[in-house]
Amino acid sequence: MAATRDTRSFSQRYLEVVCPCGRRLRASIDAAGSTIQCWECKATVSVPIPRAPRLTARVLSRGLRDVFSWSSFGIILAGALALVGLLILPLPGPVQVGLVLALLAIGYGEVTRRGELASIGTTGWVVRGLFTLPVALLPMLPSLELRGSGGLGRPPALVWPGVLMMAGVAVVVPLLLLTIWTPRRFDALRSVARHPIAASLALAVVPLGLVAAEAVGVLVTSWLGWFSFYVVDLYPGTEQIAPQFGITSGNYSRMYIVDVQHLRLYQYYLIHGIPLSSALPASLNLSQLRNLRSWMIELDDGLSLLVRAVHTAIMAVVWLTALTIQAYWLGLIARLDLRHEPTKVEPAASTEVP
Repeated sequence: MAATRDTRSFSQRYLEVVCPCGRRLRASIDAAGSTIQCWECKATVSVPIPRAPRLTARVLSRGLRDVFSWSSFGIILAGALALVGLLILPLPGPVQVGLVLALLAIGYGEVTRRGELASIGTTGWVVRGLFTLPVALLPMLPSLELRGSGGLGRPPALVWPGVLMMAGVAVVVPLLLLTIWTPRRFDALRSVARHPIAASLALAVVPLGLVAAEAVGVLVTSWLGWFSFYVVDLYPGTEQIAPQFGITSGNYSRMYIVDVQHLRLYQYYLIHGIPLSSALPASLNLSQLRNLRSWMIELDDGLSLLVRAVHTAIMAVVWLTALTIQAYWLGLIARLDLRHEPTKVEPAASTEVP
């Protein structure tokens, strides 16, 4: 079998880098944005990333491959289990949400920092963590724009100021975390501004991840026969609202096929700003007492908690994957145009230009 010939030109396959010692080096195009070591003076040299859409797409696709590696999946799975464990703790709701958001924000910043390939000491990490905490609480602001009516008889509706606030938070919070965790924050922001398409794509990942997590949650719980029970058991005010959709009582101990009535009830709560991806995690809090209702399931509380925790973890994995992709991409975009020598040394992959 004949070997496939690389038809790309030399300039398309290699980048030229000049070491401080004066030696001209060449690096593979795939090494753009990383570091190489001068074969003569052993100095660490940054490989710049040319401003080319095709190369930018290649760098982002390389980052996507890093996120979907087995090691990254293990970390994401561990993070999802940690979040589920934190949700189970009998803590007041605001405290619990604040801890979850703080943990997510610090993890987000760490992923961004690793994408930046910068070296931050313990002191710098602690200081950045302290600045991260107030930023982590910003996603709680849209909840202040909830409009309640009729107590549990009608779930709160998210008004337009809250929707606009959520959109603003989805853009502002990632950029704030980027400036906190990136050593050269102004250069990083300028680099993000110079690549608006890539930056917009990165910022859209988390909102799309929320939609994907909700879809996965609905599909998985429907497939396993739990969705209908969740709709009547986890949402507020179902005793008053469910009869409007033809649902009065029922035993959900056996696999319950999703019907139109339960789907319409779910749609009602979704329109009122309560997706399954928020109702299911909230049900894990042991400090919340569950009211006696007309819906039955022959399952002890411990096993029921385990099932809900597993379903929550599945949705958390989907959303944490989207969060990791966004953080990693923003870290890569932030250094697309930077020209500095990072302190992290990558394996040598350079040769002298003939």
